[in-house]
Amino acid sequence: MNYISIQETSKKTSEIIAEMRKNFDVWSYLSDVELDRQFPAPQQKSVRHFGKHIESDPELAGMSAQLLERRNIPGITLRERLLMELEYFKSNGKHLDTETVTMCSGSRDAGGSVPFVDWDDHLKRVCIDWNRPTYSYRIVRSRQAFERKI
Repeated sequence: MNYISIQETSKKTSEIIAEMRKNFDVWSYLSDVELDRQFPAPQQKSVRHFGKHIESDPELAGMSAQLLERRNIPGITLRERLLMELEYFKSNGKHLDTETVTMCSGSRDAGGSVPFVDWDDHLKRVCIDWNRPTYSYRIVRSRQAFERKI
């Protein structure tokens, strides 16, 4: 399998989204201030690897964040998914998750909900939304993370 490596950054989540907005429209249920508060930059830098797929991992179809956690399958975080979108777009001018939705099972908001990210081709924007950790649907899938500290 080919992998894509995502290195965390010390940028605020809102700064990542601002960089995305220079290239395309982004909508989020939470404000930039709330995103920074609930999803701060990590204290320790790390690189995690993900399958190099345009769509979220097909083998994780129909699995909720809660089920992935019980099975010890580490998932992508919201910040990693945003960085992945930005990197993918800069390299080829296209978007991830045009047919599926990435469930960022490695993240939770203050209320315990899980972020979801996809490209809405009808509205021409990246959408960041939330749902409960027990939610599952065949087109909503996580991306499995493979970790390596730097």
